[in-house]
Amino acid sequence: MNWQTGFWNEEVHQKKQPSILFAADWAPIRTLEEPLLANPGGLYAPEIRQAFAESTLRVVNVETTLLKNPSAESPIIKEGPCFGSPAEAVKDLQSAGFDIALLANNHMGDYRAKGMVSTKRILQEAGLQTVGVGTDQSDAYDALTFTLGERECALVNFHEGEEGQNTYINPALAGWDLEKARAEIVRQKTAGRLVIAAVHGGREFFPVQPRYLQDAYRSLIEAGAVAVIGHHPHVPCGIETWKGCPIVYSQGNFLFWSGQPGLMRRLGYLVRLYLAPNDNISLKAIPYRITPKGLRGLEPKERQWLFAQLAKVSEEHLTPTEIQRYWEAAMDAYPAEEWLHDATGMAHTCHLMQKKDPQGLARLRTRLACPAHYHFMFEGITRFLDGKHGQGDPTKIGRVKLWNETQEDEFPNLLAKL
Repeated sequence: MNWQTGFWNEEVHQKKQPSILFAADWAPIRTLEEPLLANPGGLYAPEIRQAFAESTLRVVNVETTLLKNPSAESPIIKEGPCFGSPAEAVKDLQSAGFDIALLANNHMGDYRAKGMVSTKRILQEAGLQTVGVGTDQSDAYDALTFTLGERECALVNFHEGEEGQNTYINPALAGWDLEKARAEIVRQKTAGRLVIAAVHGGREFFPVQPRYLQDAYRSLIEAGAVAVIGHHPHVPCGIETWKGCPIVYSQGNFLFWSGQPGLMRRLGYLVRLYLAPNDNISLKAIPYRITPKGLRGLEPKERQWLFAQLAKVSEEHLTPTEIQRYWEAAMDAYPAEEWLHDATGMAHTCHLMQKKDPQGLARLRTRLACPAHYHFMFEGITRFLDGKHGQGDPTKIGRVKLWNETQEDEFPNLLAKL
């Protein structure tokens, strides 16, 4: 990856090649809800709309359910917020020109089957194709097939989030079943299609994703995908190449206002894949900043700073050994007592269970079933009991804190140091 230009495999890129643009988490919530509903499509600055227009196809992760009257519906009990947006929000996606909606994520089941069916119907009636939700588990993992230029392609979509293991609750949602996902990739490749995997998974707010996720994403490439595009961590992460194919670990947020402040929660990048002859692909990262007024492109120095940070958590920094060191650094970024009580989430979970609040059980289930939570808690406890907590690489601990603790008002000082 050339983090000076934002290109991967740039030598096979030509301007007239067909391309597919991927945008990460879209949800008209919090600060962005009112302006989006008042002016659909008005939250994208001209340079962002240009990126849309220059792409042959456009894909977005719809991380909210679309309902006729969300306030009249009862959400499920789960850890974290439930997202329900009014049906008219789909006009924003239409204005931006999106063609395909990814539905496999940890919020698509927030209003049970009714929410999924409603969302799928509203999107399809608005002209978007959907993937990641089926009639039942037998077809939830089915790829969406389409033509890009003259090439037949397939898009596989599944997710890891809070309810990703509990598919009996949302029987039509493609959850964290790697065997099914890989089998679908093999099936589509055998049919002669170029396969791309879009996955909603990983640990939120970490600069480097854990080893189990790397193993999973690499296995998708080994099954036959030519690229893996990841989102869910809500911060931008790096890119690596495996078997000659790109893996994007996280694009960061898209049109999504995080409930927690922080510079990295307000930065992200679009990914455009170009399809060259002989099934060669190239990739371009198009960075942006999320503001209360919407998305805008980065100024040259902002882009230089973000790409410099992403370069530090890409390629050679993503060997299994380095990833494990980052994982340990993420645990060691918290003082021992804070980690045990707050970082694991168990103190609040136990408090809720003692109050007989059913959300306590929902939180416990998440920690047992969701790989991102389970591995962080289990490996962290083991590290603590082995007397290793606090012994992580100081440089990596600093980078974890940069991703988690740096605030937007610190950005000018960071840019001044370039």
